[in-house]
Amino acid sequence: KDAVPTKNERISWKSQADKLLPLIPAAARSREPITFYQRPPWKSNEHVTIHCEMPGISGKHDDVSKIKAASYARINSFGSDFTIYTDGSATGGTIDVVVTCRPAEQPTVLETMTLRGAPLTSSYEEEFSAAMQAIRWISSAPAINSDSLVAIVTDSQSLCKALSSWNSSVDHLWNAMDDIPCKIIWQWLPGHSDVEGNELADQAAKRATTGEDSPRPVSINAIK
Repeated sequence: KDAVPTKNERISWKSQADKLLPLIPAAARSREPITFYQRPPWKSNEHVTIHCEMPGISGKHDDVSKIKAASYARINSFGSDFTIYTDGSATGGTIDVVVTCRPAEQPTVLETMTLRGAPLTSSYEEEFSAAMQAIRWISSAPAINSDSLVAIVTDSQSLCKALSSWNSSVDHLWNAMDDIPCKIIWQWLPGHSDVEGNELADQAAKRATTGEDSPRPVSINAIK
């Protein structure tokens, strides 16, 4: 049987960390704190509706003109007071939120928020961050009240499915929506379908890659 190493022979966690630290990219050293969010099961979600599909199309590979027409008809049918288009990109790490009002074909842009994302990230993570930014706008907008209806349009079907399935990865987003008095509709929209609001968000994403603001810290999921 092997002898137990003496105290001086043992490898400490600190020495191991000192060896591994130089291997971590410099961009990954600014970290988000590890946080745990759990949504209480008794919380109501009656003010939030999630649509993971677009009526009138079979999928994102349909003809662009068909997707565009179906998207405009769908967004206009909500009759929302505000329509928010969100976009997040892993390329360059950008978060973009465009707040508009009707009609969907020729939206009036009320506000555009463009932020740097994390240097090490994923498309889903940036889409989630863009969604959080949209919720922050709703929670602080003076024009929002209990009678308001806001539609949030995203081209991340994965995000919509996570919300509709109560995936624990979006508990933070659900918790943020609990404090919002108005009704919210989430609608998936196939990307690159020439829908005006979505195109505005995409253009903002391209401009964000040259922004000078500091990037968002890297999350533990991105490091993994």
